[in-house]
Amino acid sequence: MPIYLVAAYAVFWAFTFVLVFSIWFRQRKLEQEISDLAARLERSDKNAG
Repeated sequence: MPIYLVAAYAVFWAFTFVLVFSIWFRQRKLEQEISDLAARLERSDKNAG
């Protein structure tokens, strides 16, 4: 198997894992932000009522 083919597969999979990790990290960050906003909204509703 040519070394260039192996290198191409390695680069492809490296970029794929970086992309998946990046999406996963941003998703966790967004979920935390939504949770924080929901908690703030609930506190605001309790204080207003």
